[in-house]
Amino acid sequence: MIFTDASIRSLKPKEKRYTIWSDGNPGFGVRVTPRGKISWVYMYYRPEGYRMMTLGSYPAMRLAQARKEYSEAQEAVAYKQDPAAKKVKSNIADRDAMTIKDLAHEYMERWAKPKKKSWKNDDQILKKDVLPRWGRKKAKSIIRRDVIKLLDDIVSRGAPSQANHTQSLLSRMFNFAVERDILDTSPCYRVKKPAPLNRKERSLSQEEIKVFWKGFDDPDNKMGPTIKLALKGILLTGQRPSEVCSMELSELDDKMEWWTLPGSKTKNGRQHRVPINDLMRDVINQAIAARPEGAKDSAYVFSSIRKFGEPVTRDGLSRGFRQNLEYFGLEENPATPHDLRRTFTTEGGRIGIPREHRKRVLNHIDNDVTAVYDLYEYDLEKCEALNKWGEHLKHLRCDDQIS
Repeated sequence: MIFTDASIRSLKPKEKRYTIWSDGNPGFGVRVTPRGKISWVYMYYRPEGYRMMTLGSYPAMRLAQARKEYSEAQEAVAYKQDPAAKKVKSNIADRDAMTIKDLAHEYMERWAKPKKKSWKNDDQILKKDVLPRWGRKKAKSIIRRDVIKLLDDIVSRGAPSQANHTQSLLSRMFNFAVERDILDTSPCYRVKKPAPLNRKERSLSQEEIKVFWKGFDDPDNKMGPTIKLALKGILLTGQRPSEVCSMELSELDDKMEWWTLPGSKTKNGRQHRVPINDLMRDVINQAIAARPEGAKDSAYVFSSIRKFGEPVTRDGLSRGFRQNLEYFGLEENPATPHDLRRTFTTEGGRIGIPREHRKRVLNHIDNDVTAVYDLYEYDLEKCEALNKWGEHLKHLRCDDQIS
């Protein structure tokens, strides 16, 4: 029989299973069962006798693909190999191949957690956008088009920045897979970030700072007291939202004049001492007093009211801020908690705090040769900077909103 799609479709089941061979293709045939199932088969000779292997099922495997499988099996026989044994081995390898879920777990445990302070961000991205879509797929089955489609879908839902973060994560994870000999190549090769990288320049003006503080006392603002105080803490200290959220009582000295962040919490891995001015001291005391009954013994200053013993999270801070922008007068020109940190350095420069001193408060340290030998901590200059900043906020009549 000359095999064509039409001739294969015309085959009807019989009382017993039967096989029809292709005209001009030795050993290439189709087998039809009494239930009408059609399979591509190949019969070949080995020293121990004739063997028959199944190439695939029709119509899942079309004629062109069946011819390709047949040709590869013929080639294996020509090289004195057993194509059936080779196919079984390949099927076992496919079955045991690592899934994206497996790869994500190995990446988190062996690379992200040991090497990244922000590993929780990777974990969230994987759980939100990657695993629900690809979790059960084999890692080797993911192609560049899959990556592009995933990133495009994230952009389409209105989250271009999240799409960029996802691209960075996937690139790291698949490069990790190549380095570990899990994959031969990365599907992220030459896949660019899908959204333009915009330099963030948002900071609050003096008038916005005033409205910001008043917004906390708006009766319609349902933001929890701990979230409010943590946001104030970011503006008052100029520290990163994640650092303020995780402030521990053990990091404060007895007189509550210094807050010492260990290197494990800072972005540059260095211990960082932050002076506590009068306004920030009031915020800390209020946060401790506002802790719920079940979290009175918490190690954290800004303790979660939902998960006793744990700190408020950066995501919770961002969500609360985002949902209450109208009460802060920021709905037309939105800001984020991190913009409060930028407000310190921008407004601080306007009121005369030297740039170098602001850099030290922010824990931005140069990596040039001179900086390597400069071990001076700038404690005095940091005190002067944050005390001047506190007095400036008092001048803007923010202090009565805190106490």
